[in-house]
Amino acid sequence: MLAELTRLNLPRFATLIYKRAAYREAFMTGKPPHFADKSRVAVKKAVEEIDALTEEVMAIVNPIPMKAAANDR
Repeated sequence: MLAELTRLNLPRFATLIYKRAAYREAFMTGKPPHFADKSRVAVKKAVEEIDALTEEVMAIVNPIPMKAAANDR
């Protein structure tokens, strides 16, 4: 799949989401990994991946940094 994105010269996120037990558990509990036991390695890594991907998406959706936008008011 990544090869296809490269072939089509499409942008891609730097953050990769790996298969983790914390994601499967989220479907069973209905809660994201952020509410699970963060002392578990799989949960900690899942939270880091989600947070990093969220930052990438927000940078695309709102390219003006929050601090700069607040200073413009």
